[in-house]
Amino acid sequence: MGGWKINYFFSWLTSRLVNRGRSPRHRTYRHILVVRLDEIGDMVTSLPVFDRLREVFPEATLTAWVSPLTESLLSHQEAIDNITTMPPSGKKFDLIVDLRGNFTTMRFALGQRSAIRLDRGSVRFRNKFLRNQHPHEVMTNLQVIEPVTGPSPASPVVHLQVGRENESVAEEFTQSQVNGRFVLFHAGARKALRRWPGDRFAALGDQLHKRFGLDIVFTCTPDELEEVKAITGSMRTPAYIFTGHTLPDLAALAARASLFVGNESGPMHLAAAMQVPVIGLFGPGEPHVFAPFGARCAFIHHKLECNPCDQVHCKYPGNTCMQRIAVEEVMREAEKLLG
Repeated sequence: MGGWKINYFFSWLTSRLVNRGRSPRHRTYRHILVVRLDEIGDMVTSLPVFDRLREVFPEATLTAWVSPLTESLLSHQEAIDNITTMPPSGKKFDLIVDLRGNFTTMRFALGQRSAIRLDRGSVRFRNKFLRNQHPHEVMTNLQVIEPVTGPSPASPVVHLQVGRENESVAEEFTQSQVNGRFVLFHAGARKALRRWPGDRFAALGDQLHKRFGLDIVFTCTPDELEEVKAITGSMRTPAYIFTGHTLPDLAALAARASLFVGNESGPMHLAAAMQVPVIGLFGPGEPHVFAPFGARCAFIHHKLECNPCDQVHCKYPGNTCMQRIAVEEVMREAEKLLG
């Protein structure tokens, strides 16, 4: 049995043990804990869960248990009262929503004797094996809480809130570096098979500048800086680099962009949550599940018979699915979004 199947099974079993046959419906919840212990994009696609819970339970105290990586993303979310990166010891919750936890969070839930537990593992197991479907991650997360909130909104909105200090960082950068409207690029990705070739980002930047007069800004982590410098050094158009800042700073900068283009990654989801036009570049992943979510979002994907794969071993190493995305394809999508 695969590791994910084992996790789903134990998550389902934990909920059965915690709930002890009690129905989650028609209850008043005063202290709610939402668990999401994974990465940037996963957290962004979970934001509608907090908003929906706040809408249905306006008087409840809502606590988020998250990873240190994503803690800063929630610092200005009005729906959330408390944020922790550690087990909230000494506190009792009457509702636990486990959007992606681990055995530590399962043990914690077992100790909350009066709680109701809802979990993503049970929903994913049901969708995959009983319904033979896997909806977008935003909708899956909302399905987890439907037993207490009722049906999810037909068209949910993913919206990330940032602070004035983040907006000040973005404003200072744009005023000092950028001469006008700009496109924000993210050429990095956690796994190499998710990365579009750097020379194509360079060519795309030159074409977007020529066609629309857009300045070019790359965002990257400090570890990716040398690779991005190599890309910008090969361009005919001057390009700027935004690095070494917080995730909310990046979100505030993305909100000022005319367009975002990037590989499947956390920054892609951040940009979509700031309601800007986004083009996501997909290779070994599943865009029907993880595409940028929003009315002005698009993605490009050449789906091969081996999709989805483990994103480590490629069947076509000389012509990967990311390498099959042409600059002209991205330009056509940009023209639709900017036209």
